[in-house]
This record gives sequence, C-alpha cells and structure tokens, in this order.
Amino acid sequence: MRSVVTDMPGRPSTAHPSSLHNQFSMICAWSYLKVCSLAAPADWDAILKDRKVAFTSVGKSPELIRAELINERLEQLERESLVKKVDLLFQLCTPPKDFAPINNYAYDRERLLAIDNARHEIVHRDGMGKSIPNIEEDLEYISKTANFLMGPVNKKYGVQLNVIKVMNLPNPPEMIK
Repeated sequence: MRSVVTDMPGRPSTAHPSSLHNQFSMICAWSYLKVCSLAAPADWDAILKDRKVAFTSVGKSPELIRAELINERLEQLERESLVKKVDLLFQLCTPPKDFAPINNYAYDRERLLAIDNARHEIVHRDGMGKSIPNIEEDLEYISKTANFLMGPVNKKYGVQLNVIKVMNLPNPPEMIK
C-alpha cells in the first residue's frame, strides 16, 4: 500500500484509494470530533446521557467522568464508519442550512456512504485489485469534504484548524523541493 503523496496541501496526486480514505476518516473526521471534545466537553452531554458509568466512578468529579466517557466514545469511533463520525460531528456542530463555503461542492451523505462502503470492501473484504470507476472524482470529493467539515467546527468553537498540522504533512515550501 502506498502512502498519500501531495503536490499541494489537501490535493492528492497519487495514493492507494484506501490509504487516502483511511487517512481522511481516521485523522480528519476523528480529529474534528476530538477538537469538539476539547473545546466544549459539555456539548457531548446529550450524546453521553445514556452511557453507563461503573460504580467505582461514584467518587469522581462529573468533569472527570465526562472526560472518560468522551475518550471511550472516541476510541469506539476509531473503528466505526466515516459516515457515523460525520453524523456525530453534525450533532455537535450542525452546519447552517445553506452552508456552502466551497465552490462546486455540496455535502451528500449518500455519496459519502457509497465511497465509505467501497473503501470497506477494499480493506476488509475481497476488493483488492477491483477497479474503482470514479476514483479521481471520489478522491476530490473526499478532499473537499474534509475541508467542508472544518467549517462548522471553526465557526462553533472559534478555532482555526491547520490541515497541514492535522494531517502531519510537510510545510508547502518543503513539498515543492
């Protein structure tokens, strides 16, 4: 499996489809959820309200219990689908109805689900070597989705996420060399 190679931040030039998608789903979507948990842990209360707490937690502060429950949920999310991560992110940071910060892009849950299912087929079933008809368009859609998802997080919590740092990419001048 090849790693993601970029000519410009966020623009894949060559990549094995599952490696790019795994980087996106495991790093971007999960990282945005982690940012939400750090910026405003209480926002997770509605999501965690039905979680069971061990009797041994009784002496702990509500903040510590919340932090432990959030961390448990984030660990679970590492193994869940991209769409589940995005759905949860939208529970925490619902984009405005006509939110469209990227030209020629509209979030489409069904398209993201189809791309995620194709990735799952490749990685976890017998999909290696199968042709992916719209791979370039799908990769571009995933890249735009990663950027789109940053918007609601930035707006709600007033943070500026740096994709280069989130994805642990080299700085642009280093990439040109």
